Amino acid sequence: MIIPPAKVALVRGLIADLYTRPFNESLIVRIADSVCALAEGQYFGFRIYRSDQQVVYSNNSPEFNSAYASVYAEDFLHHSVVLSRNRCVLRKVWPTVGTAPENQNFIRTMQTVRPISDMIYLPVLVHGTVVGHWGLGRAGRDGPCYSENEIELFNFVGSFLNDTFERSLLPPPVAEDVAYLDHRGQVVSMGTGIKAVFDDLQGCREAFLRAYQRYLHGNLRVGIDRMTLTNHGKRLNFLFQLFNPPGIPLRLDGHPYASVRLLAEPFGQDKAQTAAVRKLIRVYQFSPREGEVVHGILEGKMNKEIASELGIEEATVKWYTHSVYEKTGFRSRTELVLGLSGSANPN
Repeated sequence: MIIPPAKVALVRGLIADLYTRPFNESLIVRIADSVCALAEGQYFGFRIYRSDQQVVYSNNSPEFNSAYASVYAEDFLHHSVVLSRNRCVLRKVWPTVGTAPENQNFIRTMQTVRPISDMIYLPVLVHGTVVGHWGLGRAGRDGPCYSENEIELFNFVGSFLNDTFERSLLPPPVAEDVAYLDHRGQVVSMGTGIKAVFDDLQGCREAFLRAYQRYLHGNLRVGIDRMTLTNHGKRLNFLFQLFNPPGIPLRLDGHPYASVRLLAEPFGQDKAQTAAVRKLIRVYQFSPREGEVVHGILEGKMNKEIASELGIEEATVKWYTHSVYEKTGFRSRTELVLGLSGSANPN
């Protein structure tokens, strides 16, 4: 590979941008002209392969992005990169794929909105898995194809592009009360404070994982990013947050997908409210577990939610609720909430 003397400063400026600026769409747009000038291309883009949404950053027109989104599943260069885990150059595979009937719709659609003469795809690799590609296109249906040196120049820059992307995925130093989880809920790294809590979860671990998966995949609702567990009589409050510095969380085993923070106080619950529940336990002589069930009822939670958080069966929650009815004299959940709310003044 030969870097033309006139382009050495271009390469240095490009690398400086990659190592001093955050990875995001603005960075891709900023460096697009430099990458294109280096290898004599006109169209530069970055795509992550995800089934739930398209993540594409490029200097292409909105018309191109819309057209590509309609046929991206037919992108034969993408399929070649995934299978080979190596770069793919259009002119080199054209004799094989250019006339294949299954590729004609993709070729026709893309050449209509953005005619090109050649294209290079470089794989984006994370832990050895292909998660996307970098693309460089040359404008003009009848223009020249890329030379071997131009392909190597883009490949050279690609190593820095991949390093920048991988670096953006590294979690920041772990705070004492924070753990990073992969998409399955397995711990990737954690602080010393939350580690002691995790090590002691025991029977509540399944309830925690169910809450985590509801956060990732469940229906959106207020409070879905938080949960409360009771372990050995102690209430533990957690807050989930997607870990996506570049806006692109990756579903890879062992790779950070979200964080969970151990909260000192229940989210949205002040100390006065906590004191009020403690007073109810004293007044009605609730057992510790009955107090936990009452706490859930006063927060408006259904039996199923209370059971999940406490790591017990729903039928057990009903049994404790019946016991609470007997101790307080209330006959329904509504009476219980209204009556206990009036009795819960901590003063």
